Amino acid sequence: MRNDHHPILVMYLHPDSNLLGEAIEPLVIPQHLQHYLLTGFSHNFIKANGLSLLTQHYEHPELDIYLHHIQAAKQLRLVAKAASKRMILGYLVKGDVNLYFHDQTTISVSLQSMLFFKAQTGKEIQLEFEAGNHEMIYCCLKPAFEKLILQWYPILSDQSIAPCHFHVSHWVHYQWRELWNNDFPSVIYPGFVAERIRTLLRHLVTEQLSAEKNRNLHLLHPEVPITIVEKAYTARQFIDAKIGQPLSLKNLAQLTRWNLQGLKQGFVQVFGISPHRYMIQQRMKIALSMIQQTEEPIQVIARTCGYTRPHHFIHQFKLTYGMTPGEARKI
Repeated sequence: MRNDHHPILVMYLHPDSNLLGEAIEPLVIPQHLQHYLLTGFSHNFIKANGLSLLTQHYEHPELDIYLHHIQAAKQLRLVAKAASKRMILGYLVKGDVNLYFHDQTTISVSLQSMLFFKAQTGKEIQLEFEAGNHEMIYCCLKPAFEKLILQWYPILSDQSIAPCHFHVSHWVHYQWRELWNNDFPSVIYPGFVAERIRTLLRHLVTEQLSAEKNRNLHLLHPEVPITIVEKAYTARQFIDAKIGQPLSLKNLAQLTRWNLQGLKQGFVQVFGISPHRYMIQQRMKIALSMIQQTEEPIQVIARTCGYTRPHHFIHQFKLTYGMTPGEARKI
C-alpha cells in the first residue's frame, strides 16, 4: 500500500483480475457482508488502513460485471488502470465519489448517477471517496459486444474521449439494482444481465440524443431559456403531426403542458410567429403543393389541410396567395 496524500489502491479494469492492492492480503469475508454475496460471482475481500473492500466479479460472454462494497474510515483514493481499451458502464448505488480522468476531466458523482466512458490502456482514473459506505457497479464491455453496441448506437462512439455522466430515474435505479439479484438461477443469469445492460444503454442513448438536441437548440436560440425552446419545438412538432386535423390552441397547450399565454408568447419568442399563424402557414404550403401537383378536388384538399368547410379554406388560401385554389391550379 503506497501512502501519498491518501491511501492508494490499484484497481485493474479487466476480467482476469480482482481489485488488488500492494501489500494487502485477501481476507475471509466477514459475517456482516455475507448476505451481499452473489451466486456465480468470484469474491475478494481486503482490509487495511481504515479501508474495507468487498469485490465481486462475474465474467459474462459479452461483458464483465464488478460489484464493490467500500467502507472507508477516512477519505481515500483508488487508482484504476485498464489493461486494454474498454468501454465502461458504471453506476453508483450508494455514496459519493470524485473521478479524475487522465485527460484532466473531473466528475463528481453522487447517488444514482450513471457513467459511460472508455478506459485507455495503462491510463489512470482516480476515484476519491469520502468516509462512509459506498456501493458501485460497473460493467466492462468486451470487444465484440462493444463493436455491436457502437453499430447500434453510433452516438456512443463520441464518448471515447469525454465521459458521459447523468443522474437517473427511479426506473433506471431499479434496473441497476436488479443486476444485484441473487434469486436468479445461474443458468439464466448471463442472459438476464446482458438484456438489462442493453436496456440501460438504450436509456443512455436516449439521454445523449436529448442532450445533443438541447445543445443544438441552445445554439440556435442562445437568448431564450432552454425550457421555453424545448416546449416551443414540441408544440411545433404537434402542429406538424396534426396538420390535417382540427387543432385548437387550447388543445395544443394541453398537449405541451403549457398554459395558453405561455404557449403564445414562447412560440413567438422562439420562432418569431404565433402558433396559429404557423399552423395556417404550414396548411397553405401543403394546399398549394397538392393543387399544383395533384388532381384532387378542392374539397378533398381542404379536408387534408384540416378544414371541415371548403369556403373557409378557399378564403384563407386567397388571403395567403392572392388567388383562389381554382385560379392557382390554372397557372
